[in-house]
Amino acid sequence: MIREILLLGDPRLYETSAPVTRSDVSELAPVVEDLHDTLLEFRRRYGAG
Repeated sequence: MIREILLLGDPRLYETSAPVTRSDVSELAPVVEDLHDTLLEFRRRYGAG
């Protein structure tokens, strides 16, 4: 899934993230896949990234 890219100044960038433990790592696969999809779409659209 392609996600929204947050721009500098967006208040969500200043939120503290929750800690991640070793047991949480397996649950991150969908997030990593979304990040990959979003980066590829950004590169396709803007030719950089």
